[in-house]
Order: sequence, then C-alpha cells, then structure tokens
Amino acid sequence: MTAPHEALQGADHVLLDFDGPVCAAFSTITDGQIAEALRRYLNQQGWPVSDELRTIIDPLDILANTADVNADMTVAFGAELTHWEHHAVHCAASAPGVREVLVWLAATRRTVTIVSNNAPSPPRATCTRSVSAPTSPASRAELLSIFGVSNPTRTYYDKP
Repeated sequence: MTAPHEALQGADHVLLDFDGPVCAAFSTITDGQIAEALRRYLNQQGWPVSDELRTIIDPLDILANTADVNADMTVAFGAELTHWEHHAVHCAASAPGVREVLVWLAATRRTVTIVSNNAPSPPRATCTRSVSAPTSPASRAELLSIFGVSNPTRTYYDKP
C-alpha cells in the first residue's frame, strides 16, 4: 500500500485542493504569464490597463480589479481567463500517483470533493481525462460522478 492509500484508508470522504494535490495547474504556464496575456486581451478590446493592473501577477486579482468597471467587460474577461486556465491546466502535469489514488477512492466507494479557486471547467476537464481509462472495477461513469460531471455547475464566466 502506498503512502496516500495508507493515509486515506480510514477516510470516508476526501477533500482535495485541485492546484497541487491533483494538478500542478500553473507549473508550465505561470500565473504571471496568464496575467500578461489578460492585460494584452484588455488592450486588444480597447479597455484601459491601469498602472496598478500592470504590476499584478495573479489573474484572479486582475479579475477582481476589473469586476466593477463594466459588466460586459467582466463577462468577456472571465471567459478569457477561463480560456487561459484551460490552456494552463491542459499543459500541466498531473500530480504523481493522483490517477491511481482517485481510481482507488472511487473503487472503494469513498467520496471525493475537489475544490478550486479556478473556473469549474478546467478542473472538471482534468479529472475527466484522469479517469477516462480506469484500471479498476469502478466504471468511468461512477468515477465521473465523483466530480459532478453528470450534473455540472457553472459560474458566470463558464461558457455553456
């Protein structure tokens, strides 16, 4: 039994943070690179980039600083941020052994909640890819249900 299996053996429910334990989301494309891409996007759309925004490296901080400016801009900016989060997560490596642990948790009927401050769709897509070819008796549908894929929730910046 591996260390994660031993640590989780007595758990009925497991709570994981997406960025780190599941996926090193910004390991290949950094949050600073995404922030720069978002500033370029704002410029391309004709929205001014303040001196304050030029120094921010956390994309969520840029979103927070632009949220009160214009509702249309906020929605468009949120969609662009989600696009870049998808790109970063797609290029990032999964945490070592996470697939095996998630499959084991599902196969042993433990529930898993993965939390994230990212848009819901990038973590959901990663988890779907992680379980797309299970190696245990647990079915893909059972595994996907852990992540709420059959009943997704959306935030205002997730595209339908």
